[in-house]
Amino acid sequence: MNSLQFDHRELYRRPNGRTVALLTPQILSEVENELVNNLSNGLFFIVINSGATSSFNAAQFKNSSMKKSELSPSIIEAALTHIIENLDKYPKVIAALRGGKIGYHDKGAMLNDMGVRNFVIQGSATVDNVM
Repeated sequence: MNSLQFDHRELYRRPNGRTVALLTPQILSEVENELVNNLSNGLFFIVINSGATSSFNAAQFKNSSMKKSELSPSIIEAALTHIIENLDKYPKVIAALRGGKIGYHDKGAMLNDMGVRNFVIQGSATVDNVM
């Protein structure tokens, strides 16, 4: 039995550039809203406010923030990538970051998963920690 709540193959899946063509304004909005919610109220809020760093892949984001969504991890990955690459067009995300940073890399999280996209959120040590 798999203890992960998502397909373990997601830990080794590499991004597919063609998936970006499947993005719609509705998909981008859904992913943006969940990202903003998590940055404002969820685990990422703690990361932002503590100055810590957290990394995750799209399957983990789906499992923790978008369980009820019908979007696949690959579509979520494409949407998160698009949002990060066009961050200036997403003022709600910028505001929710509160001086923190968001990015991604394709180095994976383990030794044998080079090429797997991981998203990284880095909190700001200068965030006003009023809750």
